[in-house]
Amino acid sequence: MVVRDGIGPCGRIDRPQLIDSKRGEKGQKGPNAGSAAQKRYKIPNALSGTVGETKNHVGTFGIGDQKDASILKRILARVNASLVRGSIMPRGYNQPLYVLPFDHCGSFQLKMFGWTGALTPEQTAQIAAAKKVTFCKVLVRYNPEGDEALNRRQSASLKRLSDYLHGKSRSLFLFELLVPAEKTQLEKLKGDKKAYDLELRPRLVIQAIEQLQDAQVEPDVWKIEGLDRHEDCAKVVAAAHRGGRDKVGCIILGRGEDDKRVREWLTTAAEVPGFIGFAVGRTDFWEPLVNWRAKKTTREAAVAEVARRYREFVDTFEMAHARAA
Repeated sequence: MVVRDGIGPCGRIDRPQLIDSKRGEKGQKGPNAGSAAQKRYKIPNALSGTVGETKNHVGTFGIGDQKDASILKRILARVNASLVRGSIMPRGYNQPLYVLPFDHCGSFQLKMFGWTGALTPEQTAQIAAAKKVTFCKVLVRYNPEGDEALNRRQSASLKRLSDYLHGKSRSLFLFELLVPAEKTQLEKLKGDKKAYDLELRPRLVIQAIEQLQDAQVEPDVWKIEGLDRHEDCAKVVAAAHRGGRDKVGCIILGRGEDDKRVREWLTTAAEVPGFIGFAVGRTDFWEPLVNWRAKKTTREAAVAEVARRYREFVDTFEMAHARAA
């Protein structure tokens, strides 16, 4: 039998198919004709993570008797089950991505639809349809050296979300990973949070990504706190791409820092292939919004200032990326 990639049109993953080796996939005779007892199987390569691309052959296996056929059927059943569970590699997203986040969930729900309180599944679906959601984003605080029971519970919940998004939803999975310091970790650094960010957090981010991947949590994009060193950015990308996840992207978050600090993070990340952009919110809009609320500026001027800051961050990232290329 020939095990071939089962990637269908538009990145759709086909299910395993049993094909008579005497005839082609559409019933036409082909070069692989054999005896009536032989069969050729086409199944998806569920471990490759190459959705949207095709490979010629992953491997070749012969089937000579009923026992071999029975074993193969069990293999096919497992592949089908893995596809149903969604435990396949992520689709990934590696195009430029520049996000200006602003939390408007409550205002959208109330002012657009007039709904208050907990939403029903139907109401949630209506809001999602109105927004035309491209990414489903989660914000997760996860320290790999922290509470093991908490990490396991979070991983299990996140796997269910990951399975849903890669199975029944068209939304991509954006994972904002925050790695807050444990008390004992800060104590070893004498409470120095800057030392934690520089010396310890990068390693913990990589550990967290790998632990979540091992728990079958498969984001399309990782949203990462700013990193100061080029080599740390490269190691984070290597972790995000581990095990054939080459299409997964990484973006930098602003963490509410000042313009200078954010520009430094964007420049460092943009020089590393695999970092595709950023998500910077408060650094863009906080000061203009505060000034507008205090009636120190007009609405139009505040909007223009937010747009100017956002454009500046896009230019910073793209220029650094172009220089590195």
